[in-house]
Amino acid sequence: MIKAYRKLGEVITERINKERKSWYRKSKTVEASMHMGLTAIGSGIASYLNLPYPELASLISILFTGIGILIGFQERIQTASR
Repeated sequence: MIKAYRKLGEVITERINKERKSWYRKSKTVEASMHMGLTAIGSGIASYLNLPYPELASLISILFTGIGILIGFQERIQTASR
């Protein structure tokens, strides 16, 4: 009887670990694509404005990158709290 419970515990733990890994992989992919997309938007805005100072253009790009990172963290926290 103890062996059966132990085996059941191992199976449940294995399934939980598989789900956790797949969720983590999916969340990393979504976060990375969002981050890259917002970086591209920031770069596009900076080049569209044709700013005379490259520092200002890179500042806009960094700002959008930061927004992407914050959105990714917020999504991860909301998903983890469910």
